[in-house]
Order: sequence, then structure tokens, then C-alpha cells
Amino acid sequence: MLAISGPFRTLDLLGLFQRLIYRTAVIFLTCGAGTAVSGFLTHHPRLRLAPIPRIPLISRALGLAVTLVLTLTDLVILGDLPDGPGEMFGKTGAALLVSTVIVTLGHLAARTEPAPATTNRPAIIFDRLPLEKRGVLLSLSVEDPYVRNSTTKGSAMILMRLADAIREAGDTPGLQAHRSHRVARAAVASACKTGETAVLTLLNGTQNPVSRRCITDLRTAGLWPARPSERTAP
Repeated sequence: MLAISGPFRTLDLLGLFQRLIYRTAVIFLTCGAGTAVSGFLTHHPRLRLAPIPRIPLISRALGLAVTLVLTLTDLVILGDLPDGPGEMFGKTGAALLVSTVIVTLGHLAARTEPAPATTNRPAIIFDRLPLEKRGVLLSLSVEDPYVRNSTTKGSAMILMRLADAIREAGDTPGLQAHRSHRVARAAVASACKTGETAVLTLLNGTQNPVSRRCITDLRTAGLWPARPSERTAP
């Protein structure tokens, strides 16, 4: 659009093809200068400033750098220099204004940008399982002195403590169903209580006992039926 409209006397001084080259050079040179200046001021160890003083500092430095680049570009390509201090001040003021807007918007975008998802810790416990048993983790159950690791591809006994098995399960979402049993949230197919017996049925059909003290956590996680008083009316 700028090449076609030809502002700042470029319509009189250059043809359309020359204006395209000129505008392309201006874009790349000013972006390069801006990236270099803002990167230096943002990451320099001696210039670690809070956002409020950093924004005007970077804006001014960026505006001056862009003004210098534009002046040199005009000199090299157009053979033209600003007509006196007034035009130079006008070019500098415009560059400072645009730089302030860009730096401020960049700061606001960085604040509102969602934090990147954390990389899940690898489930180290799978390294202990036979290759044919390395499926999706369903549950961990104590059978002293072993822990039974149940996956979608079967189960295997490993000589270790339950606490260590839970730690090595990485970020697999799970809940304690019993002091000797931990289940993966996604593995629970159903939950029921008959008399004093409470169990969770997993996707592979196995049943894990549920202790009374764990029912509240399971209910909070939505893995246990709500009390009648907690159910919403249809």
C-alpha cells in the first residue's frame, strides 16, 4: 500500500518497482534494528528494569534507531536528506510515537499470553516394566513387598515402595483410593458401595477397594457418586 500510494515524496522520486524495493528495505532494516535494540535492552544483565521504566527506555532507543535507519536508507536509496531540523524532528517524533505503541502493545500481549504448558514428567516406572506390559497406567497396588503395576497391557510386580511407585508414575493424574491402592483418574469405569464394602471398577475390569477416608477426595474429583443432598435437581 505504501509503495502504491508513495508517501513522503517517494511518488515523485521513484517508480513503482523502485518504491517496492525501497519499502521492502525499510521494513527489513527497521525491524532488524528494532529487534536488536529491544533484545539488547531487555536481556542485558545490567539493564534488568521493571516494565514501567523499561517501556519508555526501549521506546526511545527504538525510535532513535529507526530514525537513524530511515535517514540512512533515504540517503542511500533516494539520495535525500531531511530539509532542515523541522523535518528531522518530525520524522523522529513519528518514529518515537510508533515505537511507544509497539513496545506497549508487546508488553501487554506478553502479560496476557497464557503460560506455556509444562512438559509432563516422564513415567519412569515404565522403564521397570517388561516391554509387553508398557501400556497406559491404570493402578498401583501394594502386595508387600511388591507393588503391582496394572496397565492396559497387563500387570507386573515390582519390588519397591508405593510412595516410590507414585513418584515414578510422573504426572499421570491419579488419586489414592486406599492406603495400599492408587488409581489413575482416567481408568475409573464405575464406583459403588454395598454395605461396608466400597470399590472402584477400572476399565480392565479389576476392582480396587476404597477406604472410607478416601471417599471424600474421590467424590470431590467426580469419581464417586454424590450424596443425595449434593445432586442437582433435573
